[in-house]
Amino acid sequence: MKKQATAALLALFSLLSVSCGGGTTDPVTTTGGNDSATTPETTANLYSDLPTGDYGGSDFNIFNTTMGWAYSALDAEEQTGSALDDAVYNRTRKVEEKLQIKVNVTEMDVFSGIPEYVKNIIMAGDDSFDAYYMSAYLTGPMIVENLFVDLYSVDELNFDKPWWDIRTRKYYEVDGKLYMAHGSGQINYFDMLWGIYFNKQMVEDLSLESPYDLVNSGKWTMDAMKKLGMAVSSDVNGDGEMTEDDRFGLITISGGSSLAFLHGCDERGIDIESGKLALSKIDDRMFGVMTIIKQNIYENKNEVLIKDDKTLFASGHSLFSAEVLGNAKGLRSMDTDFGIIPFPKYDEAQENYVSYISYGAIALSLPTSLSAEKLSRSATVMENFNALSYETVLPAYYTITLYGKTLRDEESADMLDIMFANCECEDAVVFGFDGYQNTITDVLCQGKEITSTLEAKRASVEEKIDELYEAMD
Repeated sequence: MKKQATAALLALFSLLSVSCGGGTTDPVTTTGGNDSATTPETTANLYSDLPTGDYGGSDFNIFNTTMGWAYSALDAEEQTGSALDDAVYNRTRKVEEKLQIKVNVTEMDVFSGIPEYVKNIIMAGDDSFDAYYMSAYLTGPMIVENLFVDLYSVDELNFDKPWWDIRTRKYYEVDGKLYMAHGSGQINYFDMLWGIYFNKQMVEDLSLESPYDLVNSGKWTMDAMKKLGMAVSSDVNGDGEMTEDDRFGLITISGGSSLAFLHGCDERGIDIESGKLALSKIDDRMFGVMTIIKQNIYENKNEVLIKDDKTLFASGHSLFSAEVLGNAKGLRSMDTDFGIIPFPKYDEAQENYVSYISYGAIALSLPTSLSAEKLSRSATVMENFNALSYETVLPAYYTITLYGKTLRDEESADMLDIMFANCECEDAVVFGFDGYQNTITDVLCQGKEITSTLEAKRASVEEKIDELYEAMD
């Protein structure tokens, strides 16, 4: 699997960089068998124009969000032998040495009242934090309050470089401005990618069609998933009820997974039209997508168990589990082999598989409370922080932690390439927009009528979108 992992890493680097036009790297092509990947040469030239400075050993204070289900560390107290932790530790020490700073990280749990805490600090003009790493859905609603700097306006940040993620950036842009961004410095957003895990042994024992083959043939659809779920689901204990003691086609939670299914079918609550955020139209396709998600997943009590219990899939109680990538680490002790595939398409006519990045993904923001001098310093540090992470932390995550310790087969590596190649966010969650994300999940998960429920929110959501753009003027 090492060869496959290496090819996948090259493909990932290509995705991160080729999409960022204007970079300084020269593309090269590597070919193995029928596979090919284009990747930038990792040369000194890539890092030759990094901003630099000598800040005399001064403190550099970073606010960081933490969560239990995804990797979110920005530093470590010492080297432990863990490839990823040690890469993070060494990255931070290199930045300290290069720029003569002392990095200090203050951490708060994602559910511990971060918005009010951060808001009070910045609005008071307090510059005690030089950079903020927060979940996108926490930062988004705060943008209208002039708390964060437009990152595009900061000279020291070079978004043509491959350590800044272009795939998510378009979902955070407002009126040509950017107030939060994902980069290699905080790899949490990779762990927040939703995928479908499947029990390989169950596929073999029941002579089911391979999910890998379905994906590769373009036939991995909502109907295909339901068909496999029907073949697997069984009242194992014979009590006439489907409970967690039985076997299901799918185990998942509501909320986040419903948005992942929606995006998998190439629909979303908030769309981007001509570069501007806009409420998605409830046309025939959207109605059809929402209907099939409701019927096949959240109303399907015979084949789907809605329960937040990671042990049920591991113990063989379902064929599929819909989860974020970070939770795959909890399956390392699973006796039965499992595979990872993208969320299903709506139908075979849909061109691409689309993968959803959870709104909990942690992004960088810089506060407006910084003076021009301190802002320049913060941007210099963060540019180097992300650049050195791209060189060391990202490979440690991707090749060692993910491919080396989490995945069980080469096919999963191919699937992750597909997933990372076409992933996106949901702006209804990122910016709040009068709780429209809850309206969407109410429709999909709680049985609310589709058109009337969504249309009832249209006026208030469009008003919130207008307010966001007005705040940018």
